[in-house]
Amino acid sequence: SRVQSHLVAAAAAAAAAAAAAMGSWNTFVENMMSGGDSKDCAIVGIKPISIWASHPNGNMSGITPQQIDAILCVDRGALQRNGVLLGKKKYTVIQDHLSDDGMMVIKGKSDSEDQRCNVVIGKCETAIILLEGNLPHVKSTLNTSVKKMIEYLKECKM
Repeated sequence: SRVQSHLVAAAAAAAAAAAAAMGSWNTFVENMMSGGDSKDCAIVGIKPISIWASHPNGNMSGITPQQIDAILCVDRGALQRNGVLLGKKKYTVIQDHLSDDGMMVIKGKSDSEDQRCNVVIGKCETAIILLEGNLPHVKSTLNTSVKKMIEYLKECKM
């Protein structure tokens, strides 16, 4: 249909703009990582799903479209029961307000690390931001960083 063609064209244009801005997305990741509390980060486009930028060699550089679909799913109870897989790490959902205010906090402990960590996830119209840090930083620095980035993207009509 004509409406569907328009939506596909709009999604393609957004993806092209995101690809053109890839260098600047890497700068955003570098800035989010620079505070010392962060250990991994990714900016992922959701229309269509693609990694716009991620921390080099970080676990989040291996996030799959299926994993992002799981985060964005309508059945929020399934996330609470099953947890979230990002890259090769499994996380437990602590707070899920992604549908309400665009923010979600998950925590995890990977099999290969003894260190516990948290991930803050923020969502806007076209992307999600994932920022991981060691406990107890989630309540302060990580939340603030992700919220500022989401606010910026919303101001840019993204």
